[in-house]
Amino acid sequence: MFYREGLSERTVVLLEQAAREFQQVGEAYDAPVPPVAELLDMYYGCEGETVLDAMRSVAPYSSITAPTSLDHRFLHEDVSSTLVPMTELARRAGCPTPMTDAVIGLASTLSHVDYRTSGRTLAGIGWGGLTQAQIRDVLNR
Repeated sequence: MFYREGLSERTVVLLEQAAREFQQVGEAYDAPVPPVAELLDMYYGCEGETVLDAMRSVAPYSSITAPTSLDHRFLHEDVSSTLVPMTELARRAGCPTPMTDAVIGLASTLSHVDYRTSGRTLAGIGWGGLTQAQIRDVLNR
C-alpha cells in the first residue's frame, strides 16, 4: 500500500493512524516508538516534516514497486510478524488498535490466511502467560 504506486495524501492517513497505535503500545511498555518521519530520517536520512514528504524522499522507495500479488512475502511477513504481535501486546495492555486490527482482517480475508492464528503470537514466543507488567519488565531488562 505504501509503495510509490499507492502513496498519497489519503493512504498515508492509514499509516499515520497505525503509527499512533504503535506509539500507544510502546508507551504502555515503556518502549517509546519515534514518529514515522523521524524513523525514516534515522534509517534513510530523509527529508520532510510530514510522513508523506519523508516517504517520498526515501531514495530506495522510489525504485521499489508493489508486489503484483497478495500472495507475497512482504504482506505475509509484515502482517504475521509485525502487526499481529503488536496487537497482541496492545490487547494485553488494554490499548485499542482499530486501524491495525482492520488491516489484519483485510489482509487475512484477501489472502485466505488467518494471520491471528498463523502469525507471531504472544503464546508462540512464550509470553502467553505473562501480564503486561511482566512483559514490560522483560523488554526493559
